Amino acid sequence: MPVTFPGYSPKGLTWLRQIVKNNDRDWFLARKDVFESEVQGATVALVEALNARLEKFASDYVADPKKALTRIYRDVRFSKDKSPYNTYLGARFSHLGRPKEACAGFWLQISAQGLELVGGSYMAATPQLARLRSRLATEHADFERLCRRKALRTAMGELQGEQLKRVPRGLPPEHPAADLLRHKQFY
Repeated sequence: MPVTFPGYSPKGLTWLRQIVKNNDRDWFLARKDVFESEVQGATVALVEALNARLEKFASDYVADPKKALTRIYRDVRFSKDKSPYNTYLGARFSHLGRPKEACAGFWLQISAQGLELVGGSYMAATPQLARLRSRLATEHADFERLCRRKALRTAMGELQGEQLKRVPRGLPPEHPAADLLRHKQFY
């Protein structure tokens, strides 16, 4: 039986719009039940539906829905913005449950602005980033050809991510893939 996602209810979408303006503990606690059933519950259903699709072509990325979801509570210890709650709910799909810094993966985010689905490497640890750059240094033509495909750009947009100002140490600055090699993130 295929897993379907019925969508977010009007009540859940209203909650997502309102958390932006009412990001405080009293407001949240009075509406926590709406968050849990209409936003968090719907996002778990969405993750389950995506898992059913991932099973067909990327089964190594199927995620436990409850573990994939991010927390609504923000870590405000080192932030100037002391808003206690995120204004979005996210889900992470990592390869075989590896930590996000160990491999590329998928990220899903629902907020008042809409739904965002991103794929790639966002916070690669130094060894993984070095391996990725090494591979790109030799196989950049294939990767660039893939990134130029109209279908991919239409569906996912252009390659994004933070970049260094110079090509990393150990790689020639005049390398034909210098623009790619400067990337710290690929999504």
